[in-house]
Amino acid sequence: MPGDALDDVGVRYSPALEGEPVVFEYTVHPEQRQIRIPVLVWFHSLSFFHPALKGEMGWSAAW
Repeated sequence: MPGDALDDVGVRYSPALEGEPVVFEYTVHPEQRQIRIPVLVWFHSLSFFHPALKGEMGWSAAW
């Protein structure tokens, strides 16, 4: 299965998606013919370095 095994029985995995702001884990259940995604984290920042936001709300690139 793609990704790093997160358990000893080969059910839970976490693949690395290079360059993508997402982390997820999936579990494989062949007896039920299912793949489940119990963890999905999508990173989205307010962009501390975006020129339009610099200085607003007290944030700056010199954080």
